[in-house]
Amino acid sequence: MEHPIFGMDSPIFFLADMPHLIKKIRNQLETSSGRSAARDCQFPTVDAADGRVHADSGRMNLRMLEHAWIASGGDSSTGSSSLCVSTKLTRAHFHPTSWSRMRVPLAVQVLSTSMIRFIDNLENDDMQLDADAATSLRKQDLGALRALCENVDRMVDICNGRSEKGVHHICTTAGEIDVEEQERNVYERSSWDHEHLRELLQILGWFQSWKVSLAPNMAASEHMTPKERKAAFLPDQTWMDVQQLILGAVCGCQFYLRRYPDKVVTLRRLNQDICEHHFAHVREAAGSTDSVSAGSAMRATVAGAMVRANRHSKGNCQA
Repeated sequence: MEHPIFGMDSPIFFLADMPHLIKKIRNQLETSSGRSAARDCQFPTVDAADGRVHADSGRMNLRMLEHAWIASGGDSSTGSSSLCVSTKLTRAHFHPTSWSRMRVPLAVQVLSTSMIRFIDNLENDDMQLDADAATSLRKQDLGALRALCENVDRMVDICNGRSEKGVHHICTTAGEIDVEEQERNVYERSSWDHEHLRELLQILGWFQSWKVSLAPNMAASEHMTPKERKAAFLPDQTWMDVQQLILGAVCGCQFYLRRYPDKVVTLRRLNQDICEHHFAHVREAAGSTDSVSAGSAMRATVAGAMVRANRHSKGNCQA
C-alpha cells in the first residue's frame, strides 16, 4: 500500500500477527476433534499403492496429537518416556479452557518439534509406548499432521527470531559453534534473498497444496461434498492471515533490504504487540479520563512514544 506521506518510496506492508495466527490454527484442530464438529481438517491424498483415498487420509485434529503424546508416556505421572520429561506438554495443551486458549505458548508448544518427535515415536519399535493409544494412531495416516506441525513450528522459529545475528546458532556435529558458518548466516540474514524468506514461501506453498487438494476436480477430494471440502481446510480468515503474514514479511524484507543492503530486519519486531504496547502507553499517559482533548491526545502520544523508547519490552517484541 502506498504510504500517505512518503508514497511508494516507503510503502506499507500489511502482516497478520503470528501469535494470534498460531492460536487460530490450534483452535481449528480443536474444533476438528469432536465427532459432530463443524470443522474437520483433512489433507486428503491418493494412496500410491492402490490408487484410492482412504477414509482417514490426511486427517488432522488435536485429539490425534494428544494420543501421540499419551502413547509416549506423556500422561504418566512418573514419565515413562524420557522424551516427555524434556518437553513442556501437559494436559492443559490438549484441553484448553476459555482462559488458556488465549495463551500463546500453549498453542505454539502443541505444534512444536516436541510434538513431531512424539509422532515419530509411533514408528520406533524400540520405544515403550502405550499400547491402546499407539494402536489407534498407527491405523491412521499421520503424514499430514506431522507436516502441519513441521511447517507451523518452522514458521514460528523464523517469525519469532529476535537476534540480529540469525535466529539459530549454527553448530558443527561436535556441538561447537562454527564461526565461519555463523558469519555466513549473519551475512545472508541481511540479504533480500535470505534462505529464511525462501523457507517462508515454501511453507506458504504447503498450505496452498493443502487447499488445492480439496478442489472439486482433484481425485483426492472427488468423494467429498462442497460442505465437506470447506470444512476440511482452514477458515477463509485464517487462510488470509497465513498469506498476509508470509507474503507481507517476504515482500517487506525484500523491498527494504534491496534498498538498504547494510541493514538487518528482525522479524520478531513485526508482531502487533509493539503497536499494542504503544497505544497502552499512550492511554496510560492520557490519564483516567474518557474525554481527551486534541491537545491532551498529542501530548499523551509524545509521552507514550518516550515511554516506549525507554521501557524494556516483554512478550512478543523488543524495544
